[in-house]
This record gives sequence, C-alpha cells and structure tokens, in this order.
Amino acid sequence: MPRFLFALAMLALAAARTAVATAQDDDRSGRAIETAFALGVPRDYASARGLSGVREPQQLVRIGGVDALGYDQRLTPPAADAWLRMREAAARDGVELHAVSTFRSFDVQLAIVRGKLTRGESIERVLRVSAAPGYSEHHSGRAVDIGTPGYAALEEEFERSPAFAWLRRNAHFYGFALSYPPGNAQAMSYEPWHWCWHGDEHSALLSAGARRGPAGIMPPHSSWYGACKPATLPLRPLRSISRRWRRIAPTCSESPDSNCATNISPRTPCPTC
Repeated sequence: MPRFLFALAMLALAAARTAVATAQDDDRSGRAIETAFALGVPRDYASARGLSGVREPQQLVRIGGVDALGYDQRLTPPAADAWLRMREAAARDGVELHAVSTFRSFDVQLAIVRGKLTRGESIERVLRVSAAPGYSEHHSGRAVDIGTPGYAALEEEFERSPAFAWLRRNAHFYGFALSYPPGNAQAMSYEPWHWCWHGDEHSALLSAGARRGPAGIMPPHSSWYGACKPATLPLRPLRSISRRWRRIAPTCSESPDSNCATNISPRTPCPTC
C-alpha cells in the first residue's frame, strides 16, 4: 500500500476512534446530568448560569499522589506540564503549591453531590459550592484546586496565603486563571484556590494584557474564555488582545498600585478590594 494511502487509513481510523470515544463520553455525561436532575438540580441550571457541558478528556497523566477522596491526581498532558512548571517556579520563589483536587469524572462529581444531599444539605447550597455533574471544570482535566502548607484546603483563608499572592502575580504566565472570583457570573461561591489552565499559547498575550491593568488582575474568566473547556482556544494577535484589554479595563489603569485579585468584565467597573 502506498504511504499516502496508509497515512489516510490511519487518519480515518484515528477519527473513527475519536468519534466513538466522544459519543461514549456524551452518553455518560447525559446519564450523569439526568441523574442530577432526578436529585433536584434545576433543569434550567445550565442556561440560568450561562454554562455549557464539559467533556472528559481522552488522555490524562498523573501529576502526583491521590486527592482527599483517594483518586489519582491527573490532568491533560499540556495542563500537567504547565502545572509542574508553575509549581517549580513558585518553589524557586520560596512558595509551595500542591494540588488538592484535579480531574474528576462525571460519576465522581455525581457522588459528591449525592453525598452532600445525603448529609442534609439543600440542593441550592450544594450548587453554590459544587458544580452539577456534566458542568464541572474538573471534568476538563484542566482545573486544579491549589493548596499550600499552613492554610486549610479549599477554604477562603487561602487568599491570605503567600501562595495566593504569588498566583495572582504569576499564574497567567503559565496559562492559569482564577475561575470563581467574588460575584462570578456562574453563581459559585468565591474559590481563591480554584485555577484553570486555558492554554500556553495565550500566556504571553495574557501577560501583556495583565500588565495594562493593576498588578494581580487576571483576564476575565466569563467574558474572555467562557468555561474551562478541553477544546483548544484560537490564538489571537497581540494587537487584538491589547486593544481588547484596553476596552475591558479602562477604569483600572488609573490604579496601578491596586492589589485587587478579582476578575472583571467589560460590563463591570474596576472592583474595590
């Protein structure tokens, strides 16, 4: 068989396998979402919060030990590489970062929601601190809940840590952004520990944009990236990003000494922290 025909056959086989995996993933996601509806998750949950379903990645790699639930800590290969580089950079600055929680499957997220309901929490309270199955950023294999010694894991006190201060200054260099600032559009509780990788192809552009606003301001999660999704984001020219940042943060450029770490959007003023 000529080489080009063999190559075409391999491409067709890979595409077929991807299609099958995607269909299976969508099927499992659909079952998890329907089960969540049966547990009380409102059927307008996604539209009310502006969320899209998140697919599980086809490839994950281990980045360390196990999480608090006993599951292997795993991320997609590019997110894992970015996380390890960021952790090493923080260590060189004397800051220790560790992963508390990483990839979570649909079934694990469903078990978390079901467990909280069993303990007597209302579905409204559960959905303020845990995304409904099928919509969690952790499904993407790009989200990391970050901890540091001396501060309770998954608690707001993390924002007072040197680790959080380091992240808000440097995380964007590695493609990570804070997902749930105070008053976020997704109606989630403030989670200073929850960071999501959006792609190294944006890191230099994010850094250039971030320097136009006050120190520590992260590019806005909801208006710039949307949800933390496994799809690759298109690369945009630097001038385009620069112009967009000027539209997003004109009021913040007047406060270069601000330490505010809250994300902003084109429709909200520069927050006071």
